[in-house]
Amino acid sequence: MADREEIIQLVKDRLGFTPTTTTSFWWETGTAGLDAWAFMQEFAERYGAEPGDMDDDIDYGDGEFGLGDTLSRLWKKLTFRPVPKTGHFTIDHLVEVANRKKWFAPAHGRS
Repeated sequence: MADREEIIQLVKDRLGFTPTTTTSFWWETGTAGLDAWAFMQEFAERYGAEPGDMDDDIDYGDGEFGLGDTLSRLWKKLTFRPVPKTGHFTIDHLVEVANRKKWFAPAHGRS
């Protein structure tokens, strides 16, 4: 069973920062885009977590490209795919995902 300290260490090793229980991934981390995506892929593989709709549910923090984000959300709406209400999550959400072995969307206000 994965615990918070183990996943915090993984984040430190791979991304170079120490998340707290209130850190919002990816908004407050200084990590974005491909780095964030690659970490999530490694995380899913390491913990045997089925990614499911992970890419649809996560804001990978690449909001610096506002037009790209806007077009991505518009495309999701046009193709009747869900547009996430919250694109962020906390370290505790990662712990839950690791232990359930399946990605699930962070609940609004809970993640």
